[in-house]
Amino acid sequence: MRSTLYVKDDDFLLSYMYGNFITLTNIGKKDLERIVRYRLEPLFVSVHSLDREVREVVFGNKKNMKGIENLKFLDKNGIKTNIQIVLCPGINDGNNMRNTLLNLITGYRNIMSIGIVPVGITKYNRK
Repeated sequence: MRSTLYVKDDDFLLSYMYGNFITLTNIGKKDLERIVRYRLEPLFVSVHSLDREVREVVFGNKKNMKGIENLKFLDKNGIKTNIQIVLCPGINDGNNMRNTLLNLITGYRNIMSIGIVPVGITKYNRK
C-alpha cells in the first residue's frame, strides 16, 4: 500500500475535519476517550458488514471486530456518525447487506446516514 494509507485510513481527526472514512480498527482507548471528551463529531466510518466472517474477508484480518466494538462505544457515548458500506458483489450483498442495514438502523442511536457505494475495481486490484 502507499505510505499515506497507513496514516490517513484510520485518522479520526481527518474523519472529523474532512470527512475521510475510517474503519475504527486501529483506534485505542485514549483516542476513543478523546473523541468523546472533545465531541469530535460527526465521524465518517466504513462498516461494510457486521458479520464477523464477512468482515474477515473484506478486511483480511481477524482483528476487524474491534472497529465494531469501537463504533458501539462511540454510539453509546452519543457520538454521531455517518456510515459507509462498500458493496462487494458476492461478499457482502444480499442477506448480509439486509442484516447489516437492519442492525445498524435498529441497534445504533447516533447514526446520521448510511451510504452504500460500489467497490472500485482498477488494474491495481488483485482478483
